[in-house]
Amino acid sequence: MFNTDEEIGSFGSRDLIQQLSASHDYVLSHEPAVDGSESFGMATSGIAHAEVTVKGVASHAGVAPELGVNALTEAADLILRTQDIDDKGREIRFNWTLASAGSASNAIPDVAKLTADMRYGRNDDYDAIVAMLAERAQRKRLQGSQIDIDMKRGRPAFNASTKGQALAAKGRAIYEEVGGKISIASTRTGGGSDAAYAALTGKPVLEGMGLPGFNYHTNADEYVLVDAIPRRLYLETRMIMDLAQGR
Repeated sequence: MFNTDEEIGSFGSRDLIQQLSASHDYVLSHEPAVDGSESFGMATSGIAHAEVTVKGVASHAGVAPELGVNALTEAADLILRTQDIDDKGREIRFNWTLASAGSASNAIPDVAKLTADMRYGRNDDYDAIVAMLAERAQRKRLQGSQIDIDMKRGRPAFNASTKGQALAAKGRAIYEEVGGKISIASTRTGGGSDAAYAALTGKPVLEGMGLPGFNYHTNADEYVLVDAIPRRLYLETRMIMDLAQGR
């Protein structure tokens, strides 16, 4: 499967990914390692976005600010009171990334909008993060404000199964036959992967079959390692042949 909406979250293709994965014995995902190395990835992060709308009451900032309810002030306070949601030690990352408010420099803003980027290493943690955000939203600084949260859940977290780890070991051994060296990553990447959708089916998934390179998503600096192409083709062919024949 060649996926055309992978970079925007695979919202249109995720059902098809799971359908195809469920009907096959193995899944080989061709995402490359993100750091320029040659490695198989054993874990990627779950991704979600919280889109928050804070509603207040507009008024003139000079004449009668006390008649207003400042949505920007409430939004700023929400940012501060949610700082403890981010917990690197638990593989939970929570960061506010977008903000907007107001329409005039002399008016108390009646609407503010915030977006937070959420990453997590265990799918069970998603509901806990959402609950923490909702609880913090209720600790309002301005009682006249209203806070609405719209959750946009993207890819789940991917954690390679025992069979997926066996695929990685097999791939590393095949790669060594042609002088290649490939590591098996022991740490989780902050990015997401379509492999996570495939893994929901319970089928063995191997992530990192793509061509190694670096500087992805840049106009002039993105590259792949040309000398890796022949050995990667060998790896791909041998993996498909061996797995198809039950070896």
